[in-house]
Amino acid sequence: MTHIDIKTKIPHPESQNIIDAIAGFEAKSMQGQMPIVWDRAENFNVWDCWGNKFLDFTSSIFVANCGHSTINEKLKEQLDKGLIHSYNYPTVEKMNLLSDIYALAQKEGHRFYQKTFLASSGAEANESAIKIMRIAGTKKNKFKKIIISYEGSMHGKTALTENLSHNSPHLSSDPLIIRLSYPTNYTAYREHIKILETRKQQICGIIFETYQGWSARFMPARYVKEMVDYCILQNIIVCFDEIQSGFYRTGPLFGFQHYKVEPDLVTFGKGFGGGIPISGVGGRNYLLDLPEQGQLSSTHSGNPLGCVGASASLEALDNIDKLEFQSLIHGFNKYIDLIFNAHTGLLTSVNQSGLLAGLVFKSKEVADKVATECMKKGLLVVNTGRESIKLAPPLTITRDALIEGMEVLHKAILHVKK
Repeated sequence: MTHIDIKTKIPHPESQNIIDAIAGFEAKSMQGQMPIVWDRAENFNVWDCWGNKFLDFTSSIFVANCGHSTINEKLKEQLDKGLIHSYNYPTVEKMNLLSDIYALAQKEGHRFYQKTFLASSGAEANESAIKIMRIAGTKKNKFKKIIISYEGSMHGKTALTENLSHNSPHLSSDPLIIRLSYPTNYTAYREHIKILETRKQQICGIIFETYQGWSARFMPARYVKEMVDYCILQNIIVCFDEIQSGFYRTGPLFGFQHYKVEPDLVTFGKGFGGGIPISGVGGRNYLLDLPEQGQLSSTHSGNPLGCVGASASLEALDNIDKLEFQSLIHGFNKYIDLIFNAHTGLLTSVNQSGLLAGLVFKSKEVADKVATECMKKGLLVVNTGRESIKLAPPLTITRDALIEGMEVLHKAILHVKK
């Protein structure tokens, strides 16, 4: 059975009319995606308005971990009930979701995970985590507000979250953020500690992006372990950003598990909601209870529709056969290695974990061409806007669909080589 069915020329001639109409009304920053007009989706397939069927190796930017449309029936039930928003009033839907995420974390052995703050987006979750860390720090010392972060990480597009990763030309440098260079080996630890020692009395927290978003590159495990140990000794709160890496994307429930450490806080979103905009901060009781009532809140926090969607997503992910999933990961990794070995002239590195891979090419131009050729052949990949593409199919994809997609990728790279 084929999972790609191209009926008309890609991109469809009429798609440009829709793209141009959107461009006339929408902010420029949201434009520039592949010229496909999405119409419907199911599990790991997406269709455009003209019946062309694509294999989705993006999970709609890491959102559909549980597969497209998996949560739809539960959403319909909630819509029929008539309650889609309740501000912060108690609902059964919120109770169910909070207990679901707690139970899942405990099942995975995460004893640090005790309470949750629900939000709407990944950036909002990260800003909320930073606020919690600063409240905790200033309880002990009014100057203890500094956050440690890493150059080249991706924590969001708000002013604060952008400042965590780099000095944007549009933003002022934030004196309450220490940005460390992204470590490529363990020896960076010694230089970083020298930097932190000069201001350690003012540091309240550190935020790690579990893997570097644009390249899917993980930090050296020894570096992370020793940095976390240092933070524990200095009473610095440890937070992992699991917006992309959470909910089995890299294999385990959370990506930080690869480092064999335990944080104080995690932030999550994307795959958590299965397509509904919902995110959260989870962690230790004493931290989640530090903000007073009204000091940390969100208009859409715990809205019934979002809670139902997230609960359905967690249920679907928890029900994936673990042995089949591990077999799928093994096959995926094998094909990634084969592609890298076959195209070392264009590829400089590959980074892979679970059903995630970052393919780094010799230039942005090559990455763009490969992404475009994949689209023309019916495969959607994540074009990072840099010299890489990322692969992140729904975790519910079948083995034959996965193989088909990898074969298309191989052919697309061959085409670009010519």
